[in-house]
Amino acid sequence: MKPIRLVIKTGTPVVLTEFAPSLDAIVFEALTQMTLLGRDEILERMKQFLKWNDELGVFHASAMRFVISPEIGVTRQVYVRTDSQRDLFLSKYILENNSAGNGYKRILTAGGPYKTRLNRRPAYGSHFVCFDAVGDGPTLKRLLENAFVGVGYDAFSAGMGEIKSVEILDLTEDISIQCGNEIRRNVPQTKFKLPGAIGRVCETPVLPPYYYAPMAQTCLAPERVAILSINQLANPN
Repeated sequence: MKPIRLVIKTGTPVVLTEFAPSLDAIVFEALTQMTLLGRDEILERMKQFLKWNDELGVFHASAMRFVISPEIGVTRQVYVRTDSQRDLFLSKYILENNSAGNGYKRILTAGGPYKTRLNRRPAYGSHFVCFDAVGDGPTLKRLLENAFVGVGYDAFSAGMGEIKSVEILDLTEDISIQCGNEIRRNVPQTKFKLPGAIGRVCETPVLPPYYYAPMAQTCLAPERVAILSINQLANPN
């Protein structure tokens, strides 16, 4: 394993939630789809090609940054998706609820949860995004280019943050967790001892899946929207 930068060419805008997407979250999702392993087993498998930090309890895998050039920056965009919850109300998901306990009460399907809705969501357009890591570059490239994963929210359900290609650049130093005083990924505040650390204090997990609220703890996290100039891609910054 060595310090690397993954430069990802995206085909669709990236949808952000409260936090920037993290490389280890994308890797976790890829292995979830491609194996029958449980969460703990997947995390152990990830340690084979992403460096693990015992002291902090996190992977050496940064949050995403948008790559900009003098000609093309980051553009604010909106996409529209169609949502319907009708499949959530199939009989196999519902206990029999009539008075006899052997059937179902009548359900009105003309509207309510059965109605198809159009949702507008904010997104960010950029030709490239990047992540910093310490790991096995060829393995990460092969995994991300062959799994049905993307960058950011709605990657699986709506094809946002499409990964078209991955380029691996070698770096001279590890900046996957911090660069100077700047935080590059979420780290537990109680364990990260760096005077003057630049990062947001928030409540979030430090390991995937990041949407699982019961694992949240007080953390330092990087900025939600961060950029890197295309002219600086080969430099550790």
